[in-house]
Amino acid sequence: MKRILVGVDGSDTSKQALRWAVDNAGEAEVVALHVYDVPLPIPDAAPGHPVNFAEIVTETHEGAVRFVTSIVDEVVGDQRSGAGRSASKDIRSKCCSRPLPTRICSCSVRTARGAPSF
Repeated sequence: MKRILVGVDGSDTSKQALRWAVDNAGEAEVVALHVYDVPLPIPDAAPGHPVNFAEIVTETHEGAVRFVTSIVDEVVGDQRSGAGRSASKDIRSKCCSRPLPTRICSCSVRTARGAPSF
């Protein structure tokens, strides 16, 4: 199956690119990709509370998934509501932290409908 990969950052330009991809995909799968940085705590010389890095990574990824899902919903929500278009079009949202994995498909994947997919 052919895929169209669209980088999504929330800008009007990325939303227009996603809309164009959905309108022109034909039988191709459209993938909305959002790449984010995990904020790293800066070590301080003063004693402080221990940092739970796993929690930071999880919260950041979950926020990125919510973000890209909301962009897909905003741009192609009518795609699923049947507004004269194919409601069966599968638009996928993917989020990856930097550095990008060797294979993007190893990232967490959620369909635009929110159901987990692997």
